[in-house]
Amino acid sequence: MHSRSKRHSLCVEQLESRALLSIALPLTPQQTAVDAIVAAARHQLPPLPSTTPLPSPIAGTNYKLIFDDEFAGTKLDTSEWNTVGPWGHPVSSTLAGETYSAANVTQDNGLTITAERTGNTWTTGIISTNGLEQWRYGFFDIRAKMPPEAAGFWPAIWMSGSNSSTYELDIAEAWGNDPGVIAQTTHTSAGQYIGQQQVQTTGTTWSSEYHDYEMLWQPGRVTFYIDNVETASFTGDISNEFMYLMINFDVGGPNDFSGPANASTPSPAQFDIQYVRVYQD
Repeated sequence: MHSRSKRHSLCVEQLESRALLSIALPLTPQQTAVDAIVAAARHQLPPLPSTTPLPSPIAGTNYKLIFDDEFAGTKLDTSEWNTVGPWGHPVSSTLAGETYSAANVTQDNGLTITAERTGNTWTTGIISTNGLEQWRYGFFDIRAKMPPEAAGFWPAIWMSGSNSSTYELDIAEAWGNDPGVIAQTTHTSAGQYIGQQQVQTTGTTWSSEYHDYEMLWQPGRVTFYIDNVETASFTGDISNEFMYLMINFDVGGPNDFSGPANASTPSPAQFDIQYVRVYQD
């Protein structure tokens, strides 16, 4: 999280106080100079950031913003993210011809993960907090625009257990062979697909507009949202482990949920992320 120093705001406030005195007292050359400084400061300094209100699912609670990357500027914050992932290979796809590259993760007042084809191989990307940040419970809000709905494409926003267990929380994923669907899933300690609970939401603007993909993770319960609207709430064997966050754009193989890419699959294609915010109470 990044915030402006209080020093600037205090300095301007002190100058303003002196400038206000000049309204009631005769101006001196020194006071006139103070007025000029105040005016210059107000003209040059950007406004102080306003307090972002809590998202409506946690409004009125004691939750506080503890992690916030708005992807401002042109350089990824490597103290918060890595571009390798936890296992050194694509985390979703089984396609042998896919690799991750840091060059396919770019930032320019927003983050873009690009998938590119070269012959029969694909180069894609990931950002992950493994080894850097992990959380247990909280409200997670990721605003993103999905890539085009095309054969083979498999974008995902999800969390995995730090001890490599089978616990998994899928905040949002899309599959190229199931266009128009966003899946949100909990995976249990019994196995990746044993006892999983999933909700699928159908829409037409996942790849043309930004949406907020959200999860409220509490002891024994996970509630999913899209654009602050609840899609499902699940209880039972819910992860109680510390977990890290991954956002990746994979291209699937023949045996994957997304199916394989084909001749109509566009290249390059982008998965855009506007921000990642994490709240805890």
